[in-house]
Amino acid sequence: MEEMDLSKYVDEYDATPVTGAFLPVEETLGHKLVKENYQVALIGVQTESDPHNIGARLAPDAIRKQLYELTGFFHTIQIADLGNLKIGKKKKDAYYALADVVRYLTNQQIIPIIIGGTQELTVPMSEGITDICSKQRVSIIDSKIDLSSDNTIPSAHNYLKWIINKKEVSETNLLGIQNYYCCEWQVKELANKNCLVKRLREVRDKIYLCEPILRDSDLFSFDISAIRQSDAPGRAISIPNGLSNVNACELAHYAGLSDSILAYGLFGLNPSHDASEATAALAAQIIWHILSGIDNRYHDYPQRPIEEYRRFVVYPKVEGDTQTIFYNSLSNRRWWIEIPTAEGNKIFACSQDDYMQFCNDSIPDIWMRHFMK
Repeated sequence: MEEMDLSKYVDEYDATPVTGAFLPVEETLGHKLVKENYQVALIGVQTESDPHNIGARLAPDAIRKQLYELTGFFHTIQIADLGNLKIGKKKKDAYYALADVVRYLTNQQIIPIIIGGTQELTVPMSEGITDICSKQRVSIIDSKIDLSSDNTIPSAHNYLKWIINKKEVSETNLLGIQNYYCCEWQVKELANKNCLVKRLREVRDKIYLCEPILRDSDLFSFDISAIRQSDAPGRAISIPNGLSNVNACELAHYAGLSDSILAYGLFGLNPSHDASEATAALAAQIIWHILSGIDNRYHDYPQRPIEEYRRFVVYPKVEGDTQTIFYNSLSNRRWWIEIPTAEGNKIFACSQDDYMQFCNDSIPDIWMRHFMK
């Protein structure tokens, strides 16, 4: 791909001075940012398309203020802040610009992290990774299903319509959904598209089971509204239940560790509702956990041959049934499963729980999701 003049798309960030609130200034992330030879790029998007969400445009700079006071001690990555996206006069202008920037960066093997704006930006992010990922697995952390009857242009309330109907998106995972905010037709539409939906209770009770889902993902999109109000008050709509601040950081770390995820987005912060700046501080820590995960990636399968892992064969108890093959890494204890699909046998990330279910003659959800599809 030809060299892109990023200054046409982003305004350079006029950095808030790092004060060294927690650490010596020279140890902070804000002090260690680079302008070239970087592997991760931060991009702010100052949009507030929803009239009920005035103030959201302030989110990128509010997050930066907190993020750059955190440690910048990473071993394998260097990080750049490219600034804030130039929005343009129409909403579509921002979408096209973001898709172009994500496309350019991912083609250069640079990981973009999008901060600010609302979650419809997941759509141009998906468009941006299409060149190098024609069959995408998209994982979304949210409290609700953003489907509506308004299909004129992607918005924070209907963008899922574009995601689940994109021919390039082969799998959509929604994690943290709350029943209060879902209507029957939305659930049915997701079921018809074979989307994976994990309710809030499922995520909180066994959060480690989200790791294989995120490990196999190509795009990660996180809405602050998935976090309970007491931990993240800085958003337009109050939601009392949700993920804890610890849950949010755990999911972010799992996503960062994924060798497959090409781009990340954190959306939904509104500093106008965040007088104590607690939500901006949490958003900064979520991003820091993504960065820490990227810094500590294992470079597992498919980057490493599956033959390098321990192989476990689970033989059926009923004669004539097919044996099931699992793989396990000695170094990090991750698991994979080989499943027959309509396109032949494929290998998917899984958990030890899935292996134990097969050993106990029970069929896990991952098999049902992929078998012969």
